[in-house]
Amino acid sequence: MKCRVAVIGAGVVGLCSAVRIQDSLGDDLEIVIYTEDKSPNTTGDVAAGFWAPYFIQNTPTEKIISGYHFVSVTCEPSKLLPYLEKKFVNRGGKIIIKKIESFSQLNEYDLIINCTGLYSKYLNSDDKVRPIRGQIARVEAPWQFDIQMDDSDDGHYIIPNQDCVILGGTHQINDWNVNPTNVDTTFILDGCAQLVPALKGAKIIKHQVGLRPGRDFVKLELENRNVDGKIIHIIHNYGHGGCGVTLCYGCGGEVAELARVVLRNIRKMCKKYLGNTRQSSLLELELEFIY
Repeated sequence: MKCRVAVIGAGVVGLCSAVRIQDSLGDDLEIVIYTEDKSPNTTGDVAAGFWAPYFIQNTPTEKIISGYHFVSVTCEPSKLLPYLEKKFVNRGGKIIIKKIESFSQLNEYDLIINCTGLYSKYLNSDDKVRPIRGQIARVEAPWQFDIQMDDSDDGHYIIPNQDCVILGGTHQINDWNVNPTNVDTTFILDGCAQLVPALKGAKIIKHQVGLRPGRDFVKLELENRNVDGKIIHIIHNYGHGGCGVTLCYGCGGEVAELARVVLRNIRKMCKKYLGNTRQSSLLELELEFIY
């Protein structure tokens, strides 16, 4: 019996979760991604894709005496997302362009993975989710090879990508404006030029804005929810803020482990109650799953 899994969201978190479920549970699944849009029109496509140690970003500033230096990588979402999408589809996954406004729309699935980021504020009625507005500038600066960052609240950063250098940025909480502003543009260009004077006058390719899915803590947990009299099994995976690229692979692995437990229990109960069919007594099966 093939279990059916629906993933909501095709950003870096959603695609990583889907691919890691495929990696972990093999081909004995039907996995469908539902998304209102996909790359190159996601929040992640605005991001520079810098992988930074997550615990360092949470370290109180008073404990950092002068700064820190480490070797890292950039995983540009504009290139990572198409790669993950291709990998997912080539292994039998399906992507459907459709906005999901209620979990009840997917109640025919055995398991739902909620990776909707900022939209979880509405889909999951989570008031702890808030936008963190980030504006950046993409410039031509082929001489810039190293990353420089100022970790203050609205600090500047310089992150080389393959075809450009990204200058940032802003961290404006509860700001829903998706349009670049002149004030922020000046703040970014002047501040980055102070860090690297050679950037002053660099040719601007474009300005972009993305709304990071902010939350005090990442929500990664299993919920068994009664929707219209049916128990729906939902794994939430959202609230990564500006650390989606850093956390997506590890969080995707945790999602895969939770999915393994859920689907194993479903298979056991289907075998116990229904043999090789998927008919009748479903409520009894679901109640035993929970209790």
